[in-house]
Amino acid sequence: MEQFNFKNKYELEEFNFETLSELEEHTTICINGASKSGKNYWANEAIYWLNKNKKIGKFKYAFLFSATAHIQNSFPQIPMENRFTNLDNLDKIIEIRKDSQNTKDNILIVLDDFATMKSKGKMIKNSEALTGITFFRHLSINCLMLTHRDTQLSPIMRNSCAIVVNFLPKTNQDRKSIKERYLSIGSSKEEVDAIYHQVFSKKYRALVCEQYKNATTLKEYCSVSTAPAKLRKYKFKLIPKEEEIKKEKKIKSKYRLYAEI
Repeated sequence: MEQFNFKNKYELEEFNFETLSELEEHTTICINGASKSGKNYWANEAIYWLNKNKKIGKFKYAFLFSATAHIQNSFPQIPMENRFTNLDNLDKIIEIRKDSQNTKDNILIVLDDFATMKSKGKMIKNSEALTGITFFRHLSINCLMLTHRDTQLSPIMRNSCAIVVNFLPKTNQDRKSIKERYLSIGSSKEEVDAIYHQVFSKKYRALVCEQYKNATTLKEYCSVSTAPAKLRKYKFKLIPKEEEIKKEKKIKSKYRLYAEI
């Protein structure tokens, strides 16, 4: 195997999770990787730091959409009543947020193991809620999407993500896709191959691409990250449903926000 000298101009810096607590606006993150690659642990850590963002504020609502929503425990901080196995309620949440004119209370939406889920009979790529992902930040929504590969999302969804995280690809097609989509601004094939090897030569490592940056080089655009060895335990201070019902009685809207979902 060709040897690469990482102590050179091609070496990427380690991603600092704390930077998520300093973002200027709400964000959408796509995390791609096979089962047991580390993507759920990475997502859990990212959520912890997003919730510490003082400028944006803490989450007031949190929802999990997953085919395994009621049996998995990667996101224990999300209440069981806010977990769904289809995407119908996602459309409702977006519709309610638009109509209520309440964009002060932050929302967290996690979509995990959702490639086969449907919304109003449509597959995920054609979901009305997710095709509108470009305006999530204007609705005070932070969204994390966990997939096995980014081809499960439409080009609009992929391009609308502020941050894309890729764990070890398993097929030649996926390896080629990562190099073409996320490393193409590299100055040379040597740089691309060196960075690829640096990131994926060890287990539980990921390539983090911060697409929101106006970067012109791979070192500005990309970093390397290792999934945490343990799942961080923490809790949210969410708005209870009883308070939500009382609160929404004061709002002249045909909706009761999320209390009746």
